[in-house]
Amino acid sequence: MPMHRDTARVEHTQVMSVFEHQRLEAQDFADAHDFAWLLAKELPVFSISRVRGRWQLKIGHHIGMVLLPSGRVLEILPKRIAGQQQHEDKATAVQRGRQWVSCMLADLSGQRVQQRHYRQFARPLTPMDAQPPLSTWLPHQFLQQLSAYRPAAAYMTAEVNDTRLQGKLMLREHLQKNAHQPHKFACQVSRRSHNTLVNRFINSALQLLDALMTTRFAKTSVALQWQRARHYWQRIDCLSVSERQQLAVSYQLAQRHIRTEPLSGQARLAAQQLLTLSHWLLTHQPPRTPSGSVFAAQGRDNMPLRLCILLNMNHAFEQWVSGCVQNQLSAHAPEAQYRVQYQPRARWLQDTAGQAHLTVQPDVVVSSRRDGQQTYSHVIDVKWKYVPHASLVGVQDAYQLMSYAAAYDAPTAWLVYPVLCPTAPTALTLARTPTKANTPTLWLIPFDVLQGRLMLEGTDAVDG
Repeated sequence: MPMHRDTARVEHTQVMSVFEHQRLEAQDFADAHDFAWLLAKELPVFSISRVRGRWQLKIGHHIGMVLLPSGRVLEILPKRIAGQQQHEDKATAVQRGRQWVSCMLADLSGQRVQQRHYRQFARPLTPMDAQPPLSTWLPHQFLQQLSAYRPAAAYMTAEVNDTRLQGKLMLREHLQKNAHQPHKFACQVSRRSHNTLVNRFINSALQLLDALMTTRFAKTSVALQWQRARHYWQRIDCLSVSERQQLAVSYQLAQRHIRTEPLSGQARLAAQQLLTLSHWLLTHQPPRTPSGSVFAAQGRDNMPLRLCILLNMNHAFEQWVSGCVQNQLSAHAPEAQYRVQYQPRARWLQDTAGQAHLTVQPDVVVSSRRDGQQTYSHVIDVKWKYVPHASLVGVQDAYQLMSYAAAYDAPTAWLVYPVLCPTAPTALTLARTPTKANTPTLWLIPFDVLQGRLMLEGTDAVDG
């Protein structure tokens, strides 16, 4: 099979842009050590294979960015939707991918639907007009939240051994340390300091992102703002090694400190939002090189901290669609009081004793209020694949979606798929009408990824 060579380097020579499901070889990298490092890390996003005597990395269903040892950034963009980008050059495809990825993340951050995979976005993000790489867009979002927060000082306990007697004398420590120097006193004092756990969390995330802001961005406004922020935070320490090793515990303690600090409502919200984003960034680092790896000798890494953000595209697209369903249905008929549930679980088959044996879990379920009662109106299955014609609907997908509709007694079932241009929905009904009158209708609903909206105009797919 021919190898794919969709690697594009546009705008920023230090950014290597590739696409979901693409195959990579050593010759695709400007520095072969970067490829060896990826092999050694054995990230679950990549599958390793040997083809015609060469090692290959195949990207899975993830998007994101990886900071490589050479300082370059591997940017993974969504796959090129089949049938709509045949004549599109690589640079245009990269720009399109960046455009709607920033739109998707911005929408995810502002959705009211309960998030299971993206709770780190505590405040709405903003897409940028020039569609920069994720390695530039992400520090810009961090700076926006950082500008709304000022590091608060707090009284912290410290131990000092000084010639002055101050605070609380620690008699045991004093006798142990100062037997040969009686002019000193071991004391415990409380001092007002900015080195709180919350501030050290934020500064650690700042230092992690700092590796992205190299000299290639020296003339941009984002880089200038970054330099000022880094200078302002230099007096604050980062998390210790033990605090990093127990990051979840440290995060819980930092959250507790925010709740107990005497802050105003706005300052407390800004601190919580920035702490949440900082914790999420610190959790995205590549794992240690597996012991015994045959690639370990070539993939040595001298940088202890390295950003590695990889987002599951299936999860991201499902949640993006679920939030847009809520917004568009509410705008279409506010009086219906639509309620959207993401991946609810319900019993489906049970025995005569009422014991459930099989459950169903559709991607999205919508209920509405009719005649004073809340009833299910739509069951939705979100597919991250191109389905331009009804003939391409998988038999298993159709069986599954119609079963969901029957389990929830919903009159309408949607199969949502991504598109890049205006496309009309398609309705599918049963070829043989059963005796039951209220049989569900299956709709193929296109989702415009560039505009972030369902294509529902001119159809009765909402009302069934």
